[in-house]
Amino acid sequence: MKSLSKKISTVIIFILLSNCSTKKVIPFGEYVKLHEESKLEYINDVNMITKANELRARKTDFIAYKSYPIGSVILNKIDSGTCPNCNPDYPLFLFWNENGKTWIQKLDNCGEYFPLELNDSKIADFVSKNFKIIKSEKIKYYRTDKNMVSIIDHSTFKQFLIVKSNIEIYNHFDIHNLSNDSDDPNINYQYNNNLKIVKLDKMIKKEIIKLDSQNLFKRDLLKCK
Repeated sequence: MKSLSKKISTVIIFILLSNCSTKKVIPFGEYVKLHEESKLEYINDVNMITKANELRARKTDFIAYKSYPIGSVILNKIDSGTCPNCNPDYPLFLFWNENGKTWIQKLDNCGEYFPLELNDSKIADFVSKNFKIIKSEKIKYYRTDKNMVSIIDHSTFKQFLIVKSNIEIYNHFDIHNLSNDSDDPNINYQYNNNLKIVKLDKMIKKEIIKLDSQNLFKRDLLKCK
């Protein structure tokens, strides 16, 4: 996950140096080009995770999820241990079902955390039930009209790689696309907020916050990079 971390850090530094927070409208075609490189880097990051490849080899369905802000200072929380000479970046999470149990594992650029067994399988069950819908749906951009897209320089992005029955789908969105502004109404506001991928994001976020608040994510210091 080093390439994406470097890119994110560069963008963060640039925005902080500019000392401004702006909302602007740009041509649709220009906006679309900004995200293709990020998609390829994320898929490559997942492909480099040993656990993800082990699950693929066992034909086990899984979800890879990442949430990260752009234009913000990284404030690292002290966890159960730190890897020497490494500053952790925004983590990636794996979810999977195996042997009748549901698991979550946290990973970052420094290494791995121990897998945790979840109390229920609602996230995996939701994906299984709605996989065909999630596969075909896509967040629409914050559009002020048919030709222009609204963006902000400080936002949070969500990335998903969902693997089910050897079919892999990538999805992502900027949470700005879920918002609305009375001065510049988002014509896609209602559509976006009704999507299954948005509901999945809320379910995952709630689970991570719960586990983190209980300090249950413990780093495996033997797997520091």
